[in-house]
Amino acid sequence: MSGILMVRLGDGFDGGYVLPKSAINICDSLISLGYGYESSFERHFLKLNKNKSVALYDLDINLISSVGKLFEDFKLMVRNYRPVHYKRLFDLLWVLLNPRIEYRNGRIGHINDADCLNLIDVFKSDAGQKVILKMDIEGSEYESLSLDLNILDKCQLLIVEFHDIESRIEEFLAIIKRIRKKFTLVNTHINNNGPVIKGIPSVIELCFMRSSMLTEEILTPAKSIPHSDDRPCNPSKAEFVYRY
Repeated sequence: MSGILMVRLGDGFDGGYVLPKSAINICDSLISLGYGYESSFERHFLKLNKNKSVALYDLDINLISSVGKLFEDFKLMVRNYRPVHYKRLFDLLWVLLNPRIEYRNGRIGHINDADCLNLIDVFKSDAGQKVILKMDIEGSEYESLSLDLNILDKCQLLIVEFHDIESRIEEFLAIIKRIRKKFTLVNTHINNNGPVIKGIPSVIELCFMRSSMLTEEILTPAKSIPHSDDRPCNPSKAEFVYRY
């Protein structure tokens, strides 16, 4: 989408996203669902916004499990050294010790599931007045976004990584139709870790901006994807490129 100044948040390949710069300035907080030991997006957001905060959620990652995996490395060090767990532990410690990040364990899912949190719970706990919501929750985005989307009234920017699209295409299209009643799609990026089956990407990253924020913007549909600031999620594989 040209006419909007876009920037990339996140230093890594998988875990960084391209979004409108104006949203970073307007929004007062970030709710990030899905951590996966990748905090470069959240780091970048906090660096650009000295007085803003992040609420970060993930189900399985905690200090005990991370230290446990580190000890597994010691046992296997001679034959299978894996420095990745050192890096992950240091990243988690940065998250846990940062006073501007509220880190919580919990699965995000449907309101009728007693074993998980849902977007209503999240917004009651953490939402500011104008929020960026980022979701990378490995399929639970369908359950979460099946709720009444009026819960997103404080959300100005919505970034969602959709999974298993080829097998959930009807759910995907229904959710997109509902989102587009109040939001405008401003960036599309195909995750090249997943396959493209019969022309349908398995995993796709979409960025939506609240339409009311775009009234003074010049909206011109992009002629191709990915955006020039996007990066391949898997740097060892080529990007999927589409031209219209």
